[in-house]
Amino acid sequence: MRLITLVPVLALAACGGEAENNTKAAAAQSIVPGQYEVTAEVAEFRQTDQGTPRINAPVGTRTTRSMCVPPGGAIVPDLFADEGMSCQVGSSDYVRNGTINLTLRCTRPGTEGNINYVLSGTFDSEGFQGDRELTSLFVGEGDVFIYSRVQGRRTGECAAGASAGDSSAPAPKQ
Repeated sequence: MRLITLVPVLALAACGGEAENNTKAAAAQSIVPGQYEVTAEVAEFRQTDQGTPRINAPVGTRTTRSMCVPPGGAIVPDLFADEGMSCQVGSSDYVRNGTINLTLRCTRPGTEGNINYVLSGTFDSEGFQGDRELTSLFVGEGDVFIYSRVQGRRTGECAAGASAGDSSAPAPKQ
């Protein structure tokens, strides 16, 4: 008799859990538009050739900046790259359903050649986190490999007048 009473209760509890999971999944379809505080910390740095490194970011280097993700669901490459880079999303990009698998091909003023990023991580409605690898392919020497942990925390709506990827606008206070 107790089993008969317990089955409907368990079924009802399972439905409630499923509804909660569906809500979380819906919130993680794409990165939520808004202003993000993005922090990256270098965990590994090594030269890949004999030249003087053209990017110098010793282990422990930490950078923080503010970026705007506009409405529309388009990937903002600068959100995942270092400041001063001009980037294009690679052909195998995937930023959906709470997962980030992204390649970026970037350039930087004052250097000839490419800077490539590979990023893998996760996101939800409050932000993102992941592992980022930078490999430079400069003309001549000075190439490096840099592994960083990167995370972004949504701080609110984009500042008035901020455009996609704008890092000049300060993050709004919560």
